This record gives sequence, structure tokens and C-alpha cells, in this order.
Amino acid sequence: HKQSPWGSESPSNSAGPATLILHGRRDDVVPYEVSQAYAATRPQVSVLGLDDDHRLALRHEILVTETKRFFAIR
Repeated sequence: HKQSPWGSESPSNSAGPATLILHGRRDDVVPYEVSQAYAATRPQVSVLGLDDDHRLALRHEILVTETKRFFAIR
């Protein structure tokens, strides 16, 4: 039995809070596919893939914009 990368949490757990994951598609530390797999079984989780690496240093403006949008901040 392969252990989940998220510990004992099961994909069948109840929904939980709305979650936005901002993830670099060129991440060489945590593959983008990990976030996609996590969100695939959790309808309350959205993944926004960005053209960046693990640090997301090139996408600061997008990070701010999408975080504000997620929290409905103007």
C-alpha cells in the first residue's frame, strides 16, 4: 500500500475549506502534477499552474492578483 504524500488524509475526506494552489509548472522541487493529483479528488481545491519554477519569483503580480480574486479583495 503506497502512502499518500499528504499523510493519512484520504481523498474521500469531507470537502473542507475552499483552497487555491498556485504552482509553478516548471517546479523542480515539488512537481506540478502533485498539486493536480491533490486537487483532482477534492472539488473545493483549485490549482492555477504558472509559467515559473518552485520559487514563483517571476510571477509576483499574478500571485497578488489571483490571491485577491480568490479572497474577493479589491
